[in-house]
Amino acid sequence: MAEMASQRLSRIEEEARNHVETKKRKFFADILNAARELQLHVQAVQKRRKQRYDGIQAWHGRQRQRATRAEKLRFQALKADDQEAYMKMVDESKNERLRLLLQNTNDLLGRLGAAVQRQKDADHDGIEPLEGPGSGLQELTASKTGTPGLSAPEENEDVDNEATCDTKTNDLLEGQRKYNSAVHSIQEKVTVQPTMLQGGELRPYQIEGLQWMVSLFNNNLNGILADEMGLGKTIQTISLIAHLIENKSVTGPHLIVAPKAVLPNWMSEFQTWAPSIIAVLYDGRLEERKALREEYSGEGKFNVIITHYDLIMRDKAFLKKIHWYYLIIDEGHRLKNHECALARTVAGYRIKRRLLLTGTPIQNSLQEL
Repeated sequence: MAEMASQRLSRIEEEARNHVETKKRKFFADILNAARELQLHVQAVQKRRKQRYDGIQAWHGRQRQRATRAEKLRFQALKADDQEAYMKMVDESKNERLRLLLQNTNDLLGRLGAAVQRQKDADHDGIEPLEGPGSGLQELTASKTGTPGLSAPEENEDVDNEATCDTKTNDLLEGQRKYNSAVHSIQEKVTVQPTMLQGGELRPYQIEGLQWMVSLFNNNLNGILADEMGLGKTIQTISLIAHLIENKSVTGPHLIVAPKAVLPNWMSEFQTWAPSIIAVLYDGRLEERKALREEYSGEGKFNVIITHYDLIMRDKAFLKKIHWYYLIIDEGHRLKNHECALARTVAGYRIKRRLLLTGTPIQNSLQEL
């Protein structure tokens, strides 16, 4: 009896151990399965995250490509001088910052055109800066213009949106048209260089620069030739003087003011390109300048006098007596401060036209013009 009880107890204990072992194996199997499921879930999340990230990257890449293509098209339109196409592309780009800049530029050009027209109508002989109450330049520097908002297009508004785009484009071009009509109301086509130029052939862009300066002359305007250094502003200026002698019977006298270091270059260019133009280098000691004044005193003795900034102020008593046709100032940005001694001295000269040569026409504000 006791043996049977002992065997039964042993079976019960064995079953209990087996049950515990089974539960233990099942527990560990569940843990391993959960770990595998978690790993698969993490991998799936990472895959979806990477797909979204790649999609976002691809979208931004396409947007950059569109922006780059649009920018290239705008540059091509600018190079082709197709302003209407450029304005349309700017409007389609929804670039509010660029539209604001163009809107302000358009407003500025409209005011500048009005100021130019007032200057032309004045028909003055001396230097009269466009300053003072009500002047165009003062209005320009104080001008601020807002930009109208842009609404998203709808499918049933294609025609209306196209008309609106054209209207906005025309609005942005209106100031440019007013400015061009005021500045170039009298037009003259210049396709060949003056025959007096013997030093070589002008490049196409220099012919365009000559035509622009001739247009300023015809429209009774002063101007700033602001080509970059090395593009031949000196040669273009000499070509203007030669054109005036050949085609306008304007023989001078013209006054060229430049830094002392470049005076020999000016004389060399005149001798190379237009030796028939009488150009006088006004420099040297007091006795030498006095001899030059005695030699070239009298009407028609010279076409051009070339001198530097110091003598403009030092010998102003002599130079102010001459009625100059053109005052041409090389490195003209030195006059951007109208309160400086050089600007005040030049303001007292009797001059009909003014031309500034500079590579940096504006550095801080329009008032520098």
